[in-house]
Amino acid sequence: MNPIQARELLIWIQRSILDKFSFLLKDKDGNTNVVPLNQFLSCYRITSFILRKIGADHASRVHGLDDSYPDPDEDEDENEDSYMVSLL
Repeated sequence: MNPIQARELLIWIQRSILDKFSFLLKDKDGNTNVVPLNQFLSCYRITSFILRKIGADHASRVHGLDDSYPDPDEDEDENEDSYMVSLL
């Protein structure tokens, strides 16, 4: 997934959350009040760090490992060339 697709997905998720949880209202500046959600999650000792870790683990399982990053065991010059090609 490229950065543009990731950003669009994040925006879609944020909007979907607002649609499902109407108590997360926006203030006059357009910022979402996430305090009620954080208070609910804190009862179960769930923090934003834990949620990000769960999301990363899930994405790794669903999409598998990303082969575009160089393998640290391979020759360094070869890694740099193959990594640059994968970015193109």
